[in-house]
Amino acid sequence: MMVSSPLHRQNVKPNLRKINSSDSIYSPSQIANKKIGQRTGIKLSSFKPAKIIAFTVVVAFLGFIYLTHVFATQKLLGQVHLLQKEYEQSQQVHDDLKLRYDRLTGPVHIYRKARELGFINAGPSDQILEVH
Repeated sequence: MMVSSPLHRQNVKPNLRKINSSDSIYSPSQIANKKIGQRTGIKLSSFKPAKIIAFTVVVAFLGFIYLTHVFATQKLLGQVHLLQKEYEQSQQVHDDLKLRYDRLTGPVHIYRKARELGFINAGPSDQILEVH
């Protein structure tokens, strides 16, 4: 029995399902017809072929972009290694030339050249200077 207030009347649509008087008593055929433990989730009918094809195309496109990025990165890394080798070789040549220059302009070489040209080494001064 449903009790309603006369002050608050609501317009409610009528119940459209059939009401069985034997609702509380189930026959074996009714129990067999009921689906017990049915999963409520995404149904396969909600996946349309067009959606699946579109999803596959999008995933393939993203995979293609990723692979292109990976190959471009590997190519760039190879170029970096090549430039690094060239830099190290030029650094080695620079160091060799600097060492050679330092040897050519070093004191030993300068003194040797001076002796060959006839200059005489004055040596340290043996005289003591006295200031009064």
